[in-house]
Amino acid sequence: MPNILIVSEREPIRCQMREIIERELKQVVIGVAADAEQALHLLSSHPWKLAIIDLALPQQSWVPLLTHLKHQTPPMPALMIGVKTLDDDVPYAWTLGAKGFLLDDFTPEEFVAAFFSVLHGGTYTNARIMAALNSQLF
Repeated sequence: MPNILIVSEREPIRCQMREIIERELKQVVIGVAADAEQALHLLSSHPWKLAIIDLALPQQSWVPLLTHLKHQTPPMPALMIGVKTLDDDVPYAWTLGAKGFLLDDFTPEEFVAAFFSVLHGGTYTNARIMAALNSQLF
């Protein structure tokens, strides 16, 4: 039974992801945090398999959260949601260990594909994000 942590201050997004995950997995523990501080508290109190983090968290508070995940043993994978523009946040999050990215207008089907890919040790991005990463990282 995987333990999934959702971090977003946007309640509709948290609810949408929770509903999709609960529909796809019969046995799952889902933790929800509205900000990075709550997420860090939850991370210390429970073993998590995957973190889903909203890039729209205020003041880039996802940075210390992602850094914390990267330095865990083993590192916890993170799926970043809420990509609005293909700016420096995406490559920076990639260097901090993010394993997947979804644009803000993701579909439920795209979320499921990204979720399972990252959950099972893979990566996920779409063509627009990959083109931006390639142009900024290589």
